[in-house]
Amino acid sequence: MLQDLDEHIVDFVPNYSGTLREPAVLPAAIPNLLVNGSMGIAVGMATNIPPHNLGEAIRGCMAVIDRPKISIDELLAIIPAPDFPTGGRILTPKNDLKKIYETGRGAIDIQGDFEVEQDGKRNRIIVTSIPYAVNKSKIFEAIRELINANKLPQLVNVHDESTDDVRIVLDLKAGTDPNTVMAYLYKHTDLQSRFNVNMTCIVPGGVQASENGLVYQPKRLGLREIIDYFLNFRLEIVTKRLSWQLSQILDRIHILEGLKKLFDGLDEAIQIIREAEDRQDASQKLCDRFDLDDIQANAILELRLYKLARLEMNKITTELEAKQRDAKHIQTLLADEKKRWKIVRQELEFALKTYGDERRTQLSGVDLSKDYAPENYIVQEDCYVIITKAGLFKRQKTVTDVAAIRTKDSDAVAFVRFGSTISTLVMLSSLGKAFGRVFPVWRQYSGDDGARLAHCDGVSARRWRADHRGLYRRSDASRGRDQGGGQQEWRRAKVFDRLDDADADARRLGWRRNRTDDRRHQPNGASATDEHFGVYGGFDGEWSDLHAAGAGR
Repeated sequence: MLQDLDEHIVDFVPNYSGTLREPAVLPAAIPNLLVNGSMGIAVGMATNIPPHNLGEAIRGCMAVIDRPKISIDELLAIIPAPDFPTGGRILTPKNDLKKIYETGRGAIDIQGDFEVEQDGKRNRIIVTSIPYAVNKSKIFEAIRELINANKLPQLVNVHDESTDDVRIVLDLKAGTDPNTVMAYLYKHTDLQSRFNVNMTCIVPGGVQASENGLVYQPKRLGLREIIDYFLNFRLEIVTKRLSWQLSQILDRIHILEGLKKLFDGLDEAIQIIREAEDRQDASQKLCDRFDLDDIQANAILELRLYKLARLEMNKITTELEAKQRDAKHIQTLLADEKKRWKIVRQELEFALKTYGDERRTQLSGVDLSKDYAPENYIVQEDCYVIITKAGLFKRQKTVTDVAAIRTKDSDAVAFVRFGSTISTLVMLSSLGKAFGRVFPVWRQYSGDDGARLAHCDGVSARRWRADHRGLYRRSDASRGRDQGGGQQEWRRAKVFDRLDDADADARRLGWRRNRTDDRRHQPNGASATDEHFGVYGGFDGEWSDLHAAGAGR
């Protein structure tokens, strides 16, 4: 980072107090903006650049030097994704990563990694890495809170055995699937997080100059643009370094040529110096006699006497010839840009061999959070579902006296159903909507359209069954077989726009609709063997209040 740090190579500007001068930019020999990333907020702009693997970033730069017209797909084969120092797995698909590197903006999903260890008859989960920029202690505390709140019954305890490496140990109950536990943790903790990429950089150019005369502007860059800016910067550094080296060599050659002129008239030069009145007089006489300038004359006057020995004179001649060869070589490099690009590549290759390491963040991880299903984390307990006439419902562990159940004013208990936390409810609304997906007892539901609960039947999971798509099946429990001649009939619940449609659909499924003059259901008029998903009532398409055939069962 500090190699070639010189005022003749990089621009120096006053510091904050104006008392010192500091480099405007470091002459980095590696693509530091990609390797270490950057994060910051300014007025009207922000940046959030993820870190990358050093070896991949350098190899990408070398590929651009070798093939200036390399495509983004070929470049992504070398730099496939960020490489975070904390490890983990990147879940973002390759197409999304490509879009991020093309536009300089997007989101990357990161997931902490884990492995499973056998501990007797039980398994233990070992979290070996966490997402970037996430506090490990906060993850540990979040997992411990989940255990204390019994929200993850499969998890018994958590230990933090981390030293230099991350090691969070999760003790599981016997027979627990580790993937089920991790799916919950990925969903509810920072073990899975998102890194929002915004590759806004300060680049040369713009219309407004800074105080030091340099001109910069913010710009959002893609991966190829960042590499191009870095490589052009490195070429500029190499060119300035060669130019500075050439100027230093030429200055030395100039002095050595003055000393060489002195060799043939060494005795005369000594006599001139001895007879001179002062330094200035000696310098002037030497310039006049040997055709020297002030720089050469001063170098002769500062020469130590032992340098006048013949052996030392030979060393000066040898040095002059070497400096002349070096100057010619540098002049050749400055005249040929391809040769300077070769130097840039050689320096990158040296950094790769010296500092390159393996990738820490894995790619194409499996997103276990998508396997999260709330019903997998329910503690099975017996309970009662209580529904009021106003359409309110709740779950209660025990019921000793129905009359003692507290309700709101002007409301009363309409139904009390016994079941468990893994039983299900089928609900119809008073606005004519049939909610086909079976709602678990442990989950509370409130309609987003103001609908109130009109009927609830089939708490027992043996009578009503549903799959994850929201399909439901009705069974005739009294006959011990499925409705429809023994064939399992699955139907997707729908909203009936007209009462005739609802009636026809109900008749086809064997459901029963009661019609009376007062548009009310008569619970006692239903057969004891009838089982209803919902009983339709009224002639105007209105759904009845909380009364249903078979309510007494």
